Amino acid sequence: MIVERLQTARRATVRHALAAERAGFASHEQALTEVVLTRAAPAVQVSTFSQREEARTGADWLWWWRGRGEWFGALVQAKRNKPLHSRPWYDFGYRTNSGSRQVDRLLDTAKRLEVPAVYVLYNHPAIPPSVSVSSPCCTLPSEGWRTRLRVAVLPALMAETLVGGNEELAVRYARPLECLACTGLAPRLILKVRLGIEDSELLQFLSGQSLDLPQLVARGLLAQLADMRLGQFRQAPSDFGPSDLDMLDRVFRDLPTDAGHFAEPYFGHVLRGLRTRPPEYVTAVLEGVPMEELGPVLEGVEGLVILEDLETQ
Repeated sequence: MIVERLQTARRATVRHALAAERAGFASHEQALTEVVLTRAAPAVQVSTFSQREEARTGADWLWWWRGRGEWFGALVQAKRNKPLHSRPWYDFGYRTNSGSRQVDRLLDTAKRLEVPAVYVLYNHPAIPPSVSVSSPCCTLPSEGWRTRLRVAVLPALMAETLVGGNEELAVRYARPLECLACTGLAPRLILKVRLGIEDSELLQFLSGQSLDLPQLVARGLLAQLADMRLGQFRQAPSDFGPSDLDMLDRVFRDLPTDAGHFAEPYFGHVLRGLRTRPPEYVTAVLEGVPMEELGPVLEGVEGLVILEDLETQ
């Protein structure tokens, strides 16, 4: 199962970071990313971004999750915890050579590619007990929640709200890497009630138990955003409308327009990545077309990661 492969990748990444620490040097994002992607095989097909492109766009991976009839894409950036006064700190507001914030460049590139933006957080050293973390959505008998959070995921819309503030709040909403495909994550019922969602297919997506892999990943990211949204005081409107990029191959198009304190409506941000078919560039790469021949559509992107649950194919 894909969850087990991601667990294997997370554990291997932690071992690599600990070995590097014992040897006296720090593990950087690129090395940790390589461990994640290689240890998740054979559930992934990998072509990584170059370090040059990471510096220019802030993006590490373009991930596409493949299901039986749907796809879900996300633009992913790796961030290593660099503790400040013994508290987690990721420098989400880091400014590139052009002066722009890296988180803004990540969100802009994700919007152009019509996918959500996500951070993978490498928490080495481990999160200290004095720092509050998220509540478990699932359990493993042999591992505690803080141990599993050493490789965690966080939607970039959430990270953007923490820039210039208390970045340790990131771990209050982060989830372990394998929980990208966790069945235990679903937006709380109160959110559905407050937003007045009545569409039966959207309600099934938000609360159903038998979702395909792309929908599971999309719902998990949406659930993280919903948890933060429920702690914001701005009233949630019950308005619905097409998202900013109304595509025929989008699974859900008439969505709540609530944005809370986020930079854009969070339903549209996440669910623009959920498609009935992959973009043409994904199909071309799977057919062996060199990425250099795809033209400007993937400007700023040098690699794709295709993930699938081989046991369900």
